[in-house]
Amino acid sequence: MFAWVAAITWRRREHNLTLGVSLTIVMVGSCWWSVALAAPRVAPNETVAAIAMLGTFVGPSSLCAAFLILAVGIARPQWAPPAVRRRRLTIFLAAPAGTS
Repeated sequence: MFAWVAAITWRRREHNLTLGVSLTIVMVGSCWWSVALAAPRVAPNETVAAIAMLGTFVGPSSLCAAFLILAVGIARPQWAPPAVRRRRLTIFLAAPAGTS
């Protein structure tokens, strides 16, 4: 369900780029989180389950930043996030990667 909403939102992002991209990231993070929580329960052995558990917190970590951008985008429709450079993107991705 989350992946379907993310695909629809991504296709219609030209109407409002900030809301479209942030809602897409929220949905992708939710999808990642639900799959990561289900994977250990259906894993064939403990090693696969342990590896799957390592990736659990990437979804919620990305959700936090995306929800913040989504909230600001809803409150101020004219607002757009500043241009993301490689260094800034690396800093934003360090927290989700570091939590897992």
